[in-house]
Amino acid sequence: MEVCLSSQLFRFQNIKEDSAQLEFLTSLSRENWDCLWNFLGVQSNADVISAKAADTEQAGRKVVQGSGREGSLSLQDELLITLTRLRLGRLNKELAYLFGISDGTVSRIFNKWINFLYLRIDMIPIWPEWDDVAASMPSKRTCPDTFVIVDATELFCEILSSLSLQSQLYSKSSTKGTQR
Repeated sequence: MEVCLSSQLFRFQNIKEDSAQLEFLTSLSRENWDCLWNFLGVQSNADVISAKAADTEQAGRKVVQGSGREGSLSLQDELLITLTRLRLGRLNKELAYLFGISDGTVSRIFNKWINFLYLRIDMIPIWPEWDDVAASMPSKRTCPDTFVIVDATELFCEILSSLSLQSQLYSKSSTKGTQR
């Protein structure tokens, strides 16, 4: 019975060979998924938690490890949840249903992985060298004071019950809670 149930649940193991499905959910091809996974260098849940612990210890906060059904998911399932939420904007309740876990567990997984991804991806330099930027700049006649043009991305968030948290996500240009 358990084998039958687990094969019906939404899992990385069940979709990893379906490149169209993987790309739809994460915008990553299987080759890019493997490249990201290798870059992250995750071998165990302790790697993700220890990266978060190192960051929070620097900030002087106490780390509380979550419990629950997170252990029933592989680390690749957890990354799949995170990337699916980022790519498609799925709600916690929907992801919880698809993966057979609680929405609180989805929230803990998402927060844990966002922190981990921030710490790992933050190491990648995003600005090219000064000479490369200067060489690719438009003519100084048309844009004499312009050095960089920055575009923004808006991530829609669930409406929170806490008014103070809602105020942090408030945007004049949007009726939804957004993170920029």
